[in-house]
Amino acid sequence: MNSHLLNRVGWLPTICWSILIPALLAICSTQVNAQMLKRVALSKAERNNGFFMKFGYYPKDDFADCGLVLKKDGTYTYWQHTCLSGGRSEGRWTVRQRILTLESTLQQDNISVLLSDDDGAFVDSLKIAIVRNSRNEALHDVFVLVNHDTVRCLPTIGLCVGTFEKISRVKVVFENGMSSAWIPVEAGRNRVSLVVQTEEEIASYVVMHNRKFKVKGRYLIYL
Repeated sequence: MNSHLLNRVGWLPTICWSILIPALLAICSTQVNAQMLKRVALSKAERNNGFFMKFGYYPKDDFADCGLVLKKDGTYTYWQHTCLSGGRSEGRWTVRQRILTLESTLQQDNISVLLSDDDGAFVDSLKIAIVRNSRNEALHDVFVLVNHDTVRCLPTIGLCVGTFEKISRVKVVFENGMSSAWIPVEAGRNRVSLVVQTEEEIASYVVMHNRKFKVKGRYLIYL
């Protein structure tokens, strides 16, 4: 067989996956987001546990499902599973004129991160330690911006895009785009160790900001 043809055939799986994966993600997320959530009866244990209402979407094809629990204390828990991923969210809920509004505890740019006095794990000569969470677990999929948005470092491998001499401020950015605010670094501090102040799995967190649903009978409809 012609070697050029072999090379082309060898690329086919890569090309197919590059097209197929985004398509599957789009289909799966649409399965969840485009559907109504139906009210589900509460068990005695759930009522005793402070549940107020529970809604769910459980299609027969099992490509995606999701659920929402509203508690009497004004808090909610939301979760979703698709054919390729999953996510969850917690926060506050309100209802006004048959419109349910959700506001998650974590927002796109309010992740709490603190400078640590403990000497963290540094890779090579990079002056920024591998970021940890509140359980002291290393977070390998987060970037640290230094001084400006144009200087982006990945502490796990000890490399940066862009250069810096001094560190005046830093920002932690997660793979899904969620981030901390800019954190000032005092003058004279030449090495930085950062700790994310939550045990939430940020990579799978679903941000709800003024997320609205219309209450129609036993159903919630995404607006």
